[in-house]
Amino acid sequence: MKRLAIIVILFTLFSWAFTQAVRAGDDDCSAPVKVSSGQLKGFEESNRASCAYLGIPYATPPVGELRWKAPQPPAKWDGVRTYDNYSPWCMQKPNMPFDPTLRTSKHTMSEDCLYLNVWRPKKSGKFPVMVWIHGGGYTTGSGNIDMYRGDRLSARGDVVVVNFNYRLNAFGFLAGDALKKEDPNGGTGNYGSLDQIAALKWVRENIAAFGGDPGNVTIFGESAGGWSVCTMVATPLSKGLFQRAIIESGGCDQSISLEEAQKHFAEVAAKVGCGPDDLACLRKAPAGILLEKAWSDLIGAKLVYVNHNDGYFLKKTPRQTIMAGEHNKVPMIVGSNRDEAKPMLILGRYRHMNKRKYAKTLKNESPGNYEKVLAFYPLDKYPNAKAAFSAVMTDRLLGCPGYLGAEALARQGTVYYYRFDYDNIRLSKTLGAFHGLEIPFIYDAFDRKPIKTAFPKGKRKEAEKLSQAMMAYWVAFARAGDPNNASGLPKWPTFNPAGDRQRIVFNLKITVMAEPKERDEQCGFWATQPWMVEPKKKK
Repeated sequence: MKRLAIIVILFTLFSWAFTQAVRAGDDDCSAPVKVSSGQLKGFEESNRASCAYLGIPYATPPVGELRWKAPQPPAKWDGVRTYDNYSPWCMQKPNMPFDPTLRTSKHTMSEDCLYLNVWRPKKSGKFPVMVWIHGGGYTTGSGNIDMYRGDRLSARGDVVVVNFNYRLNAFGFLAGDALKKEDPNGGTGNYGSLDQIAALKWVRENIAAFGGDPGNVTIFGESAGGWSVCTMVATPLSKGLFQRAIIESGGCDQSISLEEAQKHFAEVAAKVGCGPDDLACLRKAPAGILLEKAWSDLIGAKLVYVNHNDGYFLKKTPRQTIMAGEHNKVPMIVGSNRDEAKPMLILGRYRHMNKRKYAKTLKNESPGNYEKVLAFYPLDKYPNAKAAFSAVMTDRLLGCPGYLGAEALARQGTVYYYRFDYDNIRLSKTLGAFHGLEIPFIYDAFDRKPIKTAFPKGKRKEAEKLSQAMMAYWVAFARAGDPNNASGLPKWPTFNPAGDRQRIVFNLKITVMAEPKERDEQCGFWATQPWMVEPKKKK
């Protein structure tokens, strides 16, 4: 009997140890994981080195009475749920390069879209966490885009990767006096960003169950995701939710006053057939009708769906908050791409750019400042008028906003500054190192939609070398706040706006160079100009 008792005890201990190993992530991605709402399980990714959990709710669906209100905690559930499919995209219209993904996706759009995705290494351990915020000008996009899939970054970097959806366009960033009056905090117009904070709070509360370290979280994002990162750095509501931040092709000035927003709110209400203060009417409007009536194109028009300085979420622009030293001080990586705006020259508005049209366009889009712009970007400095205009629009839209953000942040803390120059892609002369091209280098996503068309198989091998380096820098930064912990790579100096102002340049050969001395004056000028000028309507 004694021998049998010993065997039973040993078997029990072995079973317990095996279960704990599985739950820690050694070799079973389908083992239950307990989060604040209940138990869930995922699946093994095709690389066999990472586990995925797709479409986890981080908030209650923001529908009906919850439209234009701060996100609420998700409902709890019993039993073990399987999360192996992406959620719907948030409400939007096709408007960006990843639109084919939306048009052909088997996943639908819905107001019920506040879900996140998690990837972890398929082994036990305590890993740094990297939370991606997608771009799309606050009007389009999704964490479900194939290019953002975090399996390879997670496995190769030994990090837990998270991304998520947040409310967009009118659903996420419509602001009005009536909405402000009903809000207990007096906030309005930042619902999509409050979603981002809710997702980060979910990460803090639950990511340890996936092997992630809630005390070592890096937020990173591109375009509106980059703007969002700077906004998270600025708002007091995100304090303590992350320890490092990376801005890719974003800036720190994309927020507007409530005075600007109220007129737009009244226009939207009238288009939907509601009174300017009739929130009940606006909340009853079908999501498709509201999307149609309230839509504002991102390209070629003034941004109306951005964050608002409502006195609660933001009191002033993120850059103003940073310059006052009132932000969340964390180590930062900030940068942009050399030819951010070059694809704009494919558009009808600019595609026939030549010497004569260059001068005419500058006069139309910088009224009263034509000579100054021409002095900053003289034609004889560039191969042709298209190259000159690409430089103008790159600086105006993203290059200078990113530089000014980096400068403000570097005066308060540690910043590593970069420019991405690699352009050996399909249609390289037409597109250059365009907006978003750095993303597949971070995710090793050259074979994934929508970017794979830029990287036919013959061009991927060369790009993969740079990808390995950039991934190593990003992961080293996420691990300890210093990209130079990546061994065998060129040293990345910190950015000193009062000194040599060095940046690293990512190309087939990684180099370091100083920002030109005229950059302050050049970017200071663009800070006084509208972000984009609307085209004149033909009579």
